[in-house]
Amino acid sequence: GMGPAIFKKTLKNGQIFSIRILPLGGFCAFAGEDEEVPKTQEEAVEKAVDNYDPNAFNNKKPWQRILVLIAGASVNFIFAVILIVSNFAIFGHTAYSVYETMPTTGYSYSLQQGDTITAVDGNYVYLSVDLIKSLSGKKQGDIVDVSIVRNGEKITVPVELRCDVNPSGLTDYGDVFESLGVASVPFIRTSETSLLPNEQYLLRFNDGATYQECSRIYKKENLVEYFADKKAGDVIGVWVSTDDETAENGRMLMEIVLNESFDSIDKSEYKAIFEYFGIEQMGYSYQLENTTVKLSFGELIYRPIVYSFKTIGLTFESIGGMFKGTVPLDSVTGPIGTISLTADYVGLGFNYLLEIASLIGISVAIFNLLPIPALDGARTIFTVIEWIRGKPINRKVEAIIHAVGLFLLLGIAIFFDILHIF
Repeated sequence: GMGPAIFKKTLKNGQIFSIRILPLGGFCAFAGEDEEVPKTQEEAVEKAVDNYDPNAFNNKKPWQRILVLIAGASVNFIFAVILIVSNFAIFGHTAYSVYETMPTTGYSYSLQQGDTITAVDGNYVYLSVDLIKSLSGKKQGDIVDVSIVRNGEKITVPVELRCDVNPSGLTDYGDVFESLGVASVPFIRTSETSLLPNEQYLLRFNDGATYQECSRIYKKENLVEYFADKKAGDVIGVWVSTDDETAENGRMLMEIVLNESFDSIDKSEYKAIFEYFGIEQMGYSYQLENTTVKLSFGELIYRPIVYSFKTIGLTFESIGGMFKGTVPLDSVTGPIGTISLTADYVGLGFNYLLEIASLIGISVAIFNLLPIPALDGARTIFTVIEWIRGKPINRKVEAIIHAVGLFLLLGIAIFFDILHIF
């Protein structure tokens, strides 16, 4: 599927290395892998062919071929584990640090700014989805024990949840972060006739002597509270930014005069306020930072292995979630998107490079073993069938099946990249 070779080099042992015209990835092909080859020299003479090769892939015993087929994925996984162990040992485990918290009024137990979350109710947070699983089904007012790193000290503190936690899928973190009291910044998309600029973060209302004294906007309910006593003719100021953090860079003050139609809307309903200002969508950016947590020697013995197998489980859950609709298709990427994502990670630091490389290694290992034509998983199934039957399925038919599978895989990869472009 990589097209014709533009460069070839044959080694003395017969191995051929080539660069293809479509360098979308890499492949290795074995002699006699997709063809019916003579089993003996006598059979070659009888069939009047000259391609007898005792070392041809399909002349090897089924169990030998199966070992070869699963070897590539196995090495990918082993190498990924080595990268994970190295990353955990050198830099530590990546975790969420709370950049900003919601006001604590009315709540007995809360996280503090700078707290780094490591576990919830004794469940270690290896991956983001572990937060969802630990808190899913919890109710507002429930008390959970959150293990954190605060000022360099590892402690466990009680936290009173701010809302019910009912996530809709593996990527729905809204309830999770809100329940833990992590502050959010609304992000809006607006109509062409909107009173507010499109694709901006709403930071604060301009109602204080200084920016820091202005009323912070956390979610849509703050709009209802602020506009409850406003009337037509009032001039309101809103601080907006293209940056989701409340830093000075890029911050801009918008001033809007409320016209006569404002008095006729139901100001107790956020949808009416949205319609008045031309807000079509509102999402939330939760104020968290990625940081690293150092592990003890004892933790280094088992946590990287647990992390590796949790990543495998999450990969299978994500594949299933795409079919169920709980994982959005635009969260999946093709080769171009993977290259772009890797470049972004490289810019963040060497520990992020190790992390993305290990995730790619695990993903490639799992994907190659799926029973999809053209992949090692499907080839293994064909070999097992041959082992059971005592004879192979027609090699030409199998080759066509793998060729069609490869064509479909390339098409799906391109499809996912196109989703991200448009």
